[in-house]
Amino acid sequence: MVENMSGFACPKCGEITLILRGGGGERIAADRGFPFCGSIPTDPKIVEAGDEGSVFVRHFAESPAAGIMREIVRTLFDRSGVPLTGGEPAAAKTI
Repeated sequence: MVENMSGFACPKCGEITLILRGGGGERIAADRGFPFCGSIPTDPKIVEAGDEGSVFVRHFAESPAAGIMREIVRTLFDRSGVPLTGGEPAAAKTI
């Protein structure tokens, strides 16, 4: 399970601020026996990339949300036993 809109990533400084209570996704995953993979903050750059037809993690690789998304993908690949090829920053460009 991935918790979406977990906090707000400031477009100026990148700081993640909890607007709503955090941890709900993690609690639901624990209650239902699902693995919890992480929490992705709301980031205005996600909308911008989508409106432009760009891949968010590629176009805004330096964003905290993009870093979190890459970590979630790595976690999923690790758990599945599938090797994730490429390193930083190449992995950021291929995910």
